[in-house]
Amino acid sequence: PQREVGGRVGATARGDLEAFYRSTVHPAGGVLVVVGEVEPAAALDLVASTLGEWHPAQAPAARAVVPTPAPAEARRDAYVALPGKSQSDIVLGNPAIPRAHPDWLAASLANTVLGVFAMMGRLGKNVRDDRGLAYYAYSALHGGFGPGPWTAAAGVNPANVAEAIDAILDEMRRLCDEPVPPDELDDVKAF
Repeated sequence: PQREVGGRVGATARGDLEAFYRSTVHPAGGVLVVVGEVEPAAALDLVASTLGEWHPAQAPAARAVVPTPAPAEARRDAYVALPGKSQSDIVLGNPAIPRAHPDWLAASLANTVLGVFAMMGRLGKNVRDDRGLAYYAYSALHGGFGPGPWTAAAGVNPANVAEAIDAILDEMRRLCDEPVPPDELDDVKAF
């Protein structure tokens, strides 16, 4: 349990941690992996003698539901100036989908095309190499039980921020609007 304090998560008390431990840390639903030259029966006997009587102190809590964020109504830009810096770091992001979503593999493949290959992906090739706008450029797709972020990032000369953002967005649009050519798709599949 966490307490909301003025819109922020507040301190967690010792009792909160103890209650979490009692309700969550136990072998129920766990997976045990045994590797090596071990007799299966001996491994099962050892597990039963070690963990067999360990049960949760209370009924396990239901898995938390991670809400899907509402789609953004409009693009939001935020800039944080750090005096004396010779490089600007750009991060563009959007809520993605949970890992169990039926489109997860397609989104993961699209992310690989966009920027997992770093300098060989579309962001690295077009934003960095062809346009000379970035020192680095990549994308990342994260997901778990709930949606995670899908981000694209680049390190650029501060004079190139707006143009680099436009170039990244161009690559994102191209990924949506044009089929991935067979040779590029073969590279991704091989990866």
